Parts: sequence; structure tokens; C-alpha cells
Amino acid sequence: MNVSTRRQSSAEFTIWKAFLMAILSLFSGASLIAAILFKANLGVVLLALAGLITVLVFVILKVSTNQARKVARKRATIGVIAGGLGTLAYDVFRLLLVKGSGWTFNPFKAFPLFGKLLIGDGYSPGAIMAAGTAYHVLNGVLFAVAYSFIAAERPWYWGVAWALVLESAMFTLYPGWLDLTAVMKEFTVVSLSGHVVYGSVVGVACQRLAARQER
Repeated sequence: MNVSTRRQSSAEFTIWKAFLMAILSLFSGASLIAAILFKANLGVVLLALAGLITVLVFVILKVSTNQARKVARKRATIGVIAGGLGTLAYDVFRLLLVKGSGWTFNPFKAFPLFGKLLIGDGYSPGAIMAAGTAYHVLNGVLFAVAYSFIAAERPWYWGVAWALVLESAMFTLYPGWLDLTAVMKEFTVVSLSGHVVYGSVVGVACQRLAARQER
């Protein structure tokens, strides 16, 4: 793709569309907030929002040009790849940090709670854990997709800034929900440093993938 074509594609995928697509990509996180605050079933909220988001994305892409749709697909693909890598790095780093520090804090304590919110208590611990882990990965990927729509080509440290925004939301919600008073120090260190790692990986991956696609 030559320079003039890239500029035309970017211009056609307007900034308001990019922001709108980014906001819509945050629906899984919004679902969790709604489920916790209003004691709703996460699975129901997630499916309802996913259906609504699908319709809105379809409409946005329908009224866009072919070039704009191509840009949207590329940004989404970059985000999915970067989000997968970032989430893996986030979890491995947190596990190694906890093990290396000898702390008793469980960095994956939220996973089974995610699972129960999604599918209820009437399933095996393995099924609940699997559902919760899948939701965790979905969040990590979609947060990166949202970032990619806005800042895929920006310097990698923009990814760290985005991750710290996510961390602030998590820090507001999780301590009370998970009753982390006894391990607040460990949670703060693990969560903050984990999000820095996640943001760094997402930022680097998005920047490199975006540059590669422009060649």
C-alpha cells in the first residue's frame, strides 16, 4: 500500500468512528461493572451487550467505505493479536512475581468468581474456572482492540498509559468485591506491575504490527 492510499484509508476511517469502535470494544468490561454493581447475571448482560454491539458495528461498517472497512479490520486484527500476547504476559508475570515473592495472594482469585457470575454455581469447579478464564482472556483481548482502534501506530508507552487507566478502574472495583483488605499491599504491587507489563506488550505489539501492515 503506497503512502497516498494509506492516507486516504486513514482519512476515510474517521476519528469519531475509531473512538466509537473503541468504546464498543469495551463492552465486556462494562458488563462486569454492571453485573457487580446491580447484582445481575454476567452472562445475560454480556450476551445482551454483545448483540447490541454487533448490530452497531454492522451499521458503522455498512455506512463506511471499503477502504475504511479494511482499516477497521486491520486495527481489530492487530488488537486481537496484541491482546492475546499482552494477556499471556500479564498472567505469567503476576504468577512469577507472587511465587518469587513468597506471597499468599492468589492473582487468579477473580477467575472462579467470573465463572460463577457467567454460568452460576451449578457446575463443576473446573467448568467454572474455565468460564472465568475465558472471560478474563476476552477482556484482555478486547481492551487491546479498543486501544488499537485509537492508538495502534502510537509509541509503545501509550499502551502503558492505557493499561494504567484500566488499572485505576480495577483498583476502584476489585478490593471491595474480592475482600482484599488483608492482602491489599500484595494486590496493589501485583496488579500495578502486571498492568505495566500488559500495556508494554500491547503497545509494542500494536506499534510493530501496524508498521508491518503499512509496508
